[in-house]
Amino acid sequence: MLLAARFGRRRASEDSRAPTDTQWQLTQGRRKALSSNPEVIVRQREYEAKHAEEQQARAATSLREARRRDEAERRAREERERQYREEANRETARLKAELEAQRKAFEEREAAMAAELAERAEKERKIMEEQAENEREAQRLKEEEERRRAEEERARREAQERAELEAARRKAREEAEKLRKLSRSFAATMEASISVAPAPRGSVTEGPLEREAVARVEASCSTAVGGGGNAYEQLFSSTEDCRSGGLMVVGAAARSAADAYISAVQLQNMTGQGVLQHMDELELEHWMRVASFRLQAAAEETLGGMLSRFSPRKQAAVEESLQVRTERRVLPAEHPQGTREVLERAIALIESGDAGRTGNGDVDDGANGPTGATKVLLRVMGAEAEAADVGGSGSAWRLGAEALVLAHFLDRVLDSRPSKTSDAPGWFEEAAALCRRLLSERARGVQRDSLMPVAAALQGALPDGHPVLKHMQELAQKNMSEAARARMEEKQRIIEAELQRRLLQEEWPDREELAAARMEEIEANTPIPERCWALRNVAGTLSIGGPGERARALTMLRRAVSLKEEHHRSKAHPGLLPELDALGECLSRSPELQEEAAATWERVLEIACLVAGRYRRDGLALEAAALQGGAAAELKGRLGADNGRVMAAEAAAGETLASLPEDECEEAKAAMTSGSVIKRLVRDFTEDLAIYKQGKKSRAELWEP
Repeated sequence: MLLAARFGRRRASEDSRAPTDTQWQLTQGRRKALSSNPEVIVRQREYEAKHAEEQQARAATSLREARRRDEAERRAREERERQYREEANRETARLKAELEAQRKAFEEREAAMAAELAERAEKERKIMEEQAENEREAQRLKEEEERRRAEEERARREAQERAELEAARRKAREEAEKLRKLSRSFAATMEASISVAPAPRGSVTEGPLEREAVARVEASCSTAVGGGGNAYEQLFSSTEDCRSGGLMVVGAAARSAADAYISAVQLQNMTGQGVLQHMDELELEHWMRVASFRLQAAAEETLGGMLSRFSPRKQAAVEESLQVRTERRVLPAEHPQGTREVLERAIALIESGDAGRTGNGDVDDGANGPTGATKVLLRVMGAEAEAADVGGSGSAWRLGAEALVLAHFLDRVLDSRPSKTSDAPGWFEEAAALCRRLLSERARGVQRDSLMPVAAALQGALPDGHPVLKHMQELAQKNMSEAARARMEEKQRIIEAELQRRLLQEEWPDREELAAARMEEIEANTPIPERCWALRNVAGTLSIGGPGERARALTMLRRAVSLKEEHHRSKAHPGLLPELDALGECLSRSPELQEEAAATWERVLEIACLVAGRYRRDGLALEAAALQGGAAAELKGRLGADNGRVMAAEAAAGETLASLPEDECEEAKAAMTSGSVIKRLVRDFTEDLAIYKQGKKSRAELWEP
């Protein structure tokens, strides 16, 4: 069936193509017949030409017709478009009008709603503001009530505190009046005579640098009991030096008069008379210190007036006399409010660990005021400074009077609690620390450049090296303004430069005999410490040069060592350490001088062991072990581990370590390995120049074999 259907479709397709093929064949046959007849061809061509013209005419007509139709259609289209645009414009205008009407209606509704909302918001705002105002008013009333209550409470508390303070002060006044009635009053009057005169012609000032003197300050002081003390005088190269150094001259005279007074009172005591029947020697010494200090406080102003009138050109002396009376009230022996008993209580408080605090309130303020030993000392300081009457609260001279009280306190500590540092009494260092703290706190409000004269006056009243004097001198340095410090440093720089210049001239002598004689005179007038200091400085500069400069440096250092040996009259004095250390360093740089270098370092180790032995005798076992062991460890590399002195020093240090507690033993071992034991020892025994000493003595000067 499939095949029959397929063959049927094929036959039908062939039958449909048959008429087409026949027409084509007829057309081809007619063309062939016509092409063979010329006339037919001509007619055919004419026919075709005419037919073509007709076709062109018809085409032109059709084209014109088409154009006409197109034009009509275009016009109709344009008309339709115009009508559409007009309609669209009308519709747009209508829609715009409708939209505008809707917008206006919307805006009117929105405006009405906004107005309504604004009205509601305004009402709510007013309501909230009223509520907030009511709350604020309630809060304000509450705060005012709280403030009123707090103010009433504060006023009540202040009134109570004032009443308590007034009661305490009234009680203190009553007790003071009772004590005044119980006490006995003693008075010492110091009379001083001060003269500022032109220096004698040709005179020069003392010290490492001789300068032409222009003024001479002379002072003498006396008391009725002790008589006159030694008179003191000093030459100065300028009136400015007179202003700073003249007070020290007065201080020396006052100290001499005070010593004479103490000696006279001690003689009276041998006969059962005098003030020592009512006070001990420490209080007597403190009294004389206060008298000397008050005299110097009065002399400062007097000296200023004298120097303003003095002129070296007039060749006229300016003289003044002044008299200062210093009273001392003494309670009966063993009275609990006596000076000795009060200071003993402060010592006991410190010994028990209650040094106390300064606080923010008055001494009599129990809540915020000072406590412990601090309170006791502040009370005594206030009373003593008030009695000294050298200045108001916060003044530099009042601080000096308070410093004398602390000096008396420390003297009593040393007198009543003798101890050895091997026992490590913490309370002693705590007492010294408390004194330093109190002085530092009370020096904060003192005016700049006002502590220098006070420190100078204390130097005349207190013994050299006193801890309070040292701390006051440090505070005076810190109290200096930048301008004053710059002037002092410039003055020191000029002095040091002049010393080095003179030493260079000495070490590089001129060929002429006149210059040599001049240098010999300068050498004779220059103190040994200054000469050795300059020799070390110049040698240190030369030692970094070539062989010739190093040889010259060695010559200078050997000479410095010999000068120090003559100065201290010993070859094993610790004062030789700075020169021996510098010589050893310089010798160690030359391979050919190693034997001399070793001998020098052995001398250094010998002196270190000598100092360590002194430490052991004084009970400073820890310091002795650290010094001896550390020195041996540092010099082992220079002398060798098999050196006899090194081995002996190590053995001695080991024996000392074995006797120490474990914690001190560890501390000593740590100090031994610090690597700077020798340098610290050298620094400790380096003597200051005379210009820097201001009456202090170095450890080298205080050393006794």
